[in-house]
Amino acid sequence: MGIFDSRSMEVYDPHADTWKTLGGTHYPRKWYNCAMHDGELYIIGGKVDSEIVSSVRIYNLQRHTIRSISSMNTKLRYVGAVGLNSFVYVCGGSNANHKSNVVESYCPATDEWKIMSPMHVSREDLAVVACQGYVYALGGCDEVSALDSVERYNPRIDQWMLLASTMNQKRFSFGAAVLGDKIYVCGGSSSKLLVSLKTMEVYDPKTNRWEYRPSMNTPRWGMLLISSMGKLWAIGGWDKSLPLSTIEVYPKFNVWTFAPSYCKIKGSVTGLLLAI
Repeated sequence: MGIFDSRSMEVYDPHADTWKTLGGTHYPRKWYNCAMHDGELYIIGGKVDSEIVSSVRIYNLQRHTIRSISSMNTKLRYVGAVGLNSFVYVCGGSNANHKSNVVESYCPATDEWKIMSPMHVSREDLAVVACQGYVYALGGCDEVSALDSVERYNPRIDQWMLLASTMNQKRFSFGAAVLGDKIYVCGGSSSKLLVSLKTMEVYDPKTNRWEYRPSMNTPRWGMLLISSMGKLWAIGGWDKSLPLSTIEVYPKFNVWTFAPSYCKIKGSVTGLLLAI
């Protein structure tokens, strides 16, 4: 989905290397984020017209239907979001004036949002992933600059821990995904000038260490990183002010290679669906 227009929606089949355009949400919003949970795509927060919103919509992959659910307690844009076990977690973001450390969890069984323990650091345009039963909030930017800090949330005790090991580069508007019980991050920007990064790092929870891995061919911020079929897929984004539709795949031969097909949605993307 295009992050600047949620009416644009595509599904990618990596087996056939083909794209299919779907109907979209019919409810345009920008600066939102998405999370997958139980076969459904959650479209969370963002901005509609001139208003930052707390509303959430769900796209059902099997029935190709869209419905609204109860709204979050907080109106936010540029949030991070992930599904874990029976809940969807939304972290950080910003309103018109301030960055946020607010964390909310959604229970589909009761259609209720609950405020959880806040993160240690307020951050927007962060990445959020679930790994080995924990929620990780990575990078983003605060009121001043990009961040390299990482926090880990234990949902069993509702507690955040600020990890001693930080990413090697500060970055926001980047991609993050889990592959083989390790967390991969790549791309993004470390500057308000939106200078694009192409570097990739991997975090091993067992050693609590970050290490560089081969860089992408193209620097890109606002990209989407997906783990599927034992590979990482880097999709779209921007190279400075140039919107991208290219797709790169890792770790074939331990280097990034370009996929033959192109995404029709250029620029910032979130929540694209891979048919696996």
